Amino acid sequence: MLAPRLSLTCGLTLTCGGTSLFSAWQYTPSDIPGSGEVSSAVSTAVFETWDFLKRAGSAYSAMLHRFRIRGVKRIVIDLLDDGVTFGIIACFVMLAYALPPFSGTGDVW
Repeated sequence: MLAPRLSLTCGLTLTCGGTSLFSAWQYTPSDIPGSGEVSSAVSTAVFETWDFLKRAGSAYSAMLHRFRIRGVKRIVIDLLDDGVTFGIIACFVMLAYALPPFSGTGDVW
C-alpha cells in the first residue's frame, strides 16, 4: 500500500504512487511576469534585515561586556537590586490595600 505524500513545491500537491491527486496552484512563480524581481527583492530584504539584527545584537553584547561586574561587588549589587524590587512590590501591595478606605471619603478632601 502506498502512503499519501504531501509535498510543497510552489503550492500544495497531494500525490499517491506518483499520481497527482490534488494541486492547489496550477502556475509556478516563474510563469508570472515580474515575479523574479519581486522574489529577489523580498529575499534580499529578509537577508539584509536578519544580517542587521545579528550585527546589532553582537555590537550590543560587546558593549555590555565592558560593563561586566565580578566578585563581591556583584553580590552586593544583586542583593540591593532584589531589595529594591521587593520594596516596590510591597509599596504596590500597600497601595492596593489602602485604596478602599480612600474611596469612601467622598468630598472630605
